[in-house]
Amino acid sequence: MSAVGELGEADRSGGVPAVAGSSPHPALPIELRLSSVRDIRPLVEMYMELSPEARRFYHPFPFDRSHLWVIYGYMVLASRLARATVRMFPHWSVVLIVAVVPGQPRPIGYGTIRFVGDRGSNLRAKMGFTVAEGYRGRGIGTALLKRMIAATLAVGVTRAVGTILRANTASLTVAKKFGGTYQERPDTPDRFAPGEANVVAEADLTQYYHLLDERDREAAARRAARREGRRTGPTAR
Repeated sequence: MSAVGELGEADRSGGVPAVAGSSPHPALPIELRLSSVRDIRPLVEMYMELSPEARRFYHPFPFDRSHLWVIYGYMVLASRLARATVRMFPHWSVVLIVAVVPGQPRPIGYGTIRFVGDRGSNLRAKMGFTVAEGYRGRGIGTALLKRMIAATLAVGVTRAVGTILRANTASLTVAKKFGGTYQERPDTPDRFAPGEANVVAEADLTQYYHLLDERDREAAARRAARREGRRTGPTAR
């Protein structure tokens, strides 16, 4: 097994803390895993409940229910075949990761990985994620990003490239915290949102993953220190 885990391996988090600067939320235990057929209907419902702004930031094309069933169904199937297909058919390969609360079947967020480049070489990943209404600002997007990077590295792809809408400040904030290069490129439009201003991003995923891992260890150490402080209480004078 690689240091970042296998493609289909579930990742259970004991608690995702609130993002610094957001409204305080209790830690939320989540499970990150490869999507399955049982996720298709809940994913359709989740997408349809997203606000227009959230849909625009995740994927500007206005999908309806019938298209969503086909899209999610294809991604679930393709996710199971990604390791075998990514080198020969990169443009048809995709990985779909879902975030769920243990014991609750409905996803509260998901991330997608697509691949671009020449067949068998120069492959790069394009990632996107969205989190359900009511669960944002709790670190779920960052956890999804780390799991997607692990899944990308597991199929042998080490670089990512893509565009982020300039107005999507939340995604830009998450991405810029961990390195990479970012440049506004009005000459590089998103084909699904040609009128939007874009930021072109590129990153080394191995470095990105280790930075996320270091962040998680530091956050766990801070939580442990707080728990220890609550248990011992103030020192008596």
